Amino acid sequence: TTAPPTRAYVQARRLAAQRTTEEAAMAEAARLLAKSSLASNGSDQLGLSLNGGGNHALSAGYGILRGLFKKDDACSKLDMMLGVSGGMWTTAIYAFGYRDLSNAEALTKLLDPSRSCDPSRITLDLLNELDSGTLGYSAVRPFGCRALILWPAYLAGGLVSQLTGLNTVNAHQLWIDSVHSTYLAPYGIKQGKFMAPNQETIDAFVKADPDVTAADFIAPRVGKDGPLPLPMGAFTMIGPSIPNQSNFLGPLKEMQKRSVEEGGTTEAVQKARKEFNGVCLVPWVATAATVYTKYQSEPDGPSEMAFDHWQFRGGCSKPPPLRFNDTEALDIPSYKFAQPSREWCTPGGNVTTDRFTLDTLVGFSSDVLEAELNLVRCCNPLLGTLSGRLNIQTAPNDSALKEGVLNQASCNFGDGAIIDNTGIASLVAQGVRSIVAMVSASKSFYPPPPPALAAAGKAMEVGRAARLQARGRSLASVAAAELAVVQQIQEHLGPYLEGLYHPQGKAPLDSSLVSLFGLMHVPDDQQNQAGAWVLAMNHVLQAEKLYGIVRDFTELYHKGAPLVATLEDCEVQPNPFHGTTRNDDKGQQRLCTLTVVYFTKPGETGSYKESADKLPKWEPSDLYVPGSWAACVGSEGGENEAIWSRRDMRDFPYLAPIAQNLFACPPRLAAYTKAQVNLMAYLGDFIIEYHWEKLLAPVFARGSNTAVAAPACGSPAWSRPA
Repeated sequence: TTAPPTRAYVQARRLAAQRTTEEAAMAEAARLLAKSSLASNGSDQLGLSLNGGGNHALSAGYGILRGLFKKDDACSKLDMMLGVSGGMWTTAIYAFGYRDLSNAEALTKLLDPSRSCDPSRITLDLLNELDSGTLGYSAVRPFGCRALILWPAYLAGGLVSQLTGLNTVNAHQLWIDSVHSTYLAPYGIKQGKFMAPNQETIDAFVKADPDVTAADFIAPRVGKDGPLPLPMGAFTMIGPSIPNQSNFLGPLKEMQKRSVEEGGTTEAVQKARKEFNGVCLVPWVATAATVYTKYQSEPDGPSEMAFDHWQFRGGCSKPPPLRFNDTEALDIPSYKFAQPSREWCTPGGNVTTDRFTLDTLVGFSSDVLEAELNLVRCCNPLLGTLSGRLNIQTAPNDSALKEGVLNQASCNFGDGAIIDNTGIASLVAQGVRSIVAMVSASKSFYPPPPPALAAAGKAMEVGRAARLQARGRSLASVAAAELAVVQQIQEHLGPYLEGLYHPQGKAPLDSSLVSLFGLMHVPDDQQNQAGAWVLAMNHVLQAEKLYGIVRDFTELYHKGAPLVATLEDCEVQPNPFHGTTRNDDKGQQRLCTLTVVYFTKPGETGSYKESADKLPKWEPSDLYVPGSWAACVGSEGGENEAIWSRRDMRDFPYLAPIAQNLFACPPRLAAYTKAQVNLMAYLGDFIIEYHWEKLLAPVFARGSNTAVAAPACGSPAWSRPA
């Protein structure tokens, strides 16, 4: 007779069967994640990016999304929607808000599409009416005042944490809580929820992982054609280990100084990075499915960050080198991004309790306070309570890991806008072929003088011929031809493009947008700010195409029309900082189509006057182009002058994200008036309507659903300027 199996044998078989089941379940979850993952090289996916800028960006995005919703819910054609900083607030509310309602009901409540896009019908009464359930109302809530009132309590908690090592509330948690209570909670989004792309994936996670339940997750709403476009957030890794912060900032500041001394070009910055052991800010992207960076070490530079230029000892040891590689592991769900905390320095440990939840992502991606403090302060352990920190793997499954080099570290995270405020570089890095980018400008666009624009156009013709000749030669020849184009644009248009570098202190075109085409030199007044040089690392698109934006914007500006330009067949440039490559998997030149929606005031006018500094000086005018949006606002009721003379409209639409209404009555900190939010939304809706048929509808027809609606506003009372 056969002896009965022992108890240990039975238990071992059960555990083996359980492991097999869990492995199979996790494999299924990985398959579902791959289906929901980001674009691959050569894809035809369509992405929308909403730039950063706090409530300014949120209010502009509110209007853009309203306009797209009126076009038979054009956003349903998108494959992904990326938000940076304030843009991430917008996309989070859009994708996760009001999950108890149908998608149509939720978007109707969030976007208030019943409002007309006709500017002549705007009235003072309508401007002062804003439903608290709309997406735009979050910009009215007292975000800054709430944070100031609660600051002492959270700061005291952080001090207790530093002195005792206990995990208590701290100043960084104040930021997360304030963001959640202002931008997520009013729309039914609970705190502490892990993200997943859909319910099917949640079920697979729960089946594979006994430590989580379905109640731990949140997924985007489901639209009429399936899940909403994959929401994405861009954020940045500021540096490793708060007590050793100057070990990170020291090299950054030295690199800043060195790169400026050598011209501030991309090449100068790359050279400085190699000299200073590869220490660098790192751009990250997160979705409901995965979290990763496509950042690469320099091909011929250091393979890891090494902190040899460390400056502060104070009881802390120098951080070990940290390797970055192979972080694009699409089978790792976002809820497993953060690991249990481990510190390099034990005194005042400030162990984080952060998990990578939706509110963590929204908080990190907009934490400009963290970014600014990390970039200017000296090492101070108490300031560690301001930092959002996660312990992460930086080189998973890296077979080349050396002895003494870490592939896991406790790192600080902050606002992604410090690297790429437009979000365009992140979408290019994902291989997205068609990108629509909203850029809410902080200043008006000033068209270059005709002679400068004409000279730039001729230079582009010469540069185009040189590029065609270089293609048959080496990659170095192609790179040299691209650099020559950058230099030509800099010579003819530089003073009218680089806002921070402009001798008159103007900002004719957003510096973050310009940097994508390789034109960003660090200005004199920022040479000592570590991280300002990062804009010089954003060169991911063909420089020649920048001329097309300036040319088209100039033509539209003089017509009094909204500024929207589509650039076809932009050649992607190799950039290890963002992880872009020149060629796709088949060896073909990577191309993308970029449509820039530049959020300015249609109808503004001005002229150039001779100036003593030999550059023509731009002088804005109080007059508007007849028939333009600005001229038509409130005209039906005779309220145009009354609207533009309001105190809260003096800087419209270039509203400051934080201090715009600080001296208003009552004062507001990081909050707008209802009228400001409403008029921003009216403008965004109008921009979509104005350019829908000719520019935007063809782009959205490239998305997953090719059915594109006709204009929704009918025959408006206003007429387009000739």
